[in-house]
Amino acid sequence: MTEIKTKNVVELNNQIKYVPKLSKTSPAFNLLKGVEDSTSVERKKALLEKLRSKTKPNNYKRYLGTPLRYAGGKTLAVGHVVNLLPNNIKRVVSPFLGGASVEIALAKELGLWGDWLWYFWYFN
Repeated sequence: MTEIKTKNVVELNNQIKYVPKLSKTSPAFNLLKGVEDSTSVERKKALLEKLRSKTKPNNYKRYLGTPLRYAGGKTLAVGHVVNLLPNNIKRVVSPFLGGASVEIALAKELGLWGDWLWYFWYFN
């Protein structure tokens, strides 16, 4: 697999795709570079508060932000996984993506865009 990157264009397996450029001021850029900023910490706290169960304080509700369904998915584990992640996370690698509940939550709620998401949306 050869990959040639030039600004916003990526050539992968003889297919040329456009990849949007991240601004250096965007939260996604800071998270990918491992810079902890107050916005990422606030977003993480807001997501955990939104998912926290009202009846059981140590439990989290199901994350409903993904259209994908997969048997044995992690929709109930999103809160627990996000809580365990460090604030200055650089990359998430998921060898078993399944329904991608955790990964989509990280992308949508925390602004963390990883390679897997670019390849999924732009190359498939």
